Amino acid sequence: MSSITDVKTQHYEMEDREKDKAKIEEEIEKETKPSVDFLKDIKYDMDSSLGVQLNQILRKYILRKTRLEEREKEVSVIYKY
Repeated sequence: MSSITDVKTQHYEMEDREKDKAKIEEEIEKETKPSVDFLKDIKYDMDSSLGVQLNQILRKYILRKTRLEEREKEVSVIYKY
């Protein structure tokens, strides 16, 4: 009986963590979206070092975001009940 309640408790805790994680991700997305859009819309000289740096920052951000989303999908598939 105790093990059943432990499993249920773990399941509810996991659901709560996933909901909290989703809320945090939404907040981060809201905060970073204007910055990313701004960087994408800038018309700058590609020969300048600033232009190169901005492109590198944007590519790194997009790559990290993509990796994070892939990991989240893998984890959700692994821990699905």
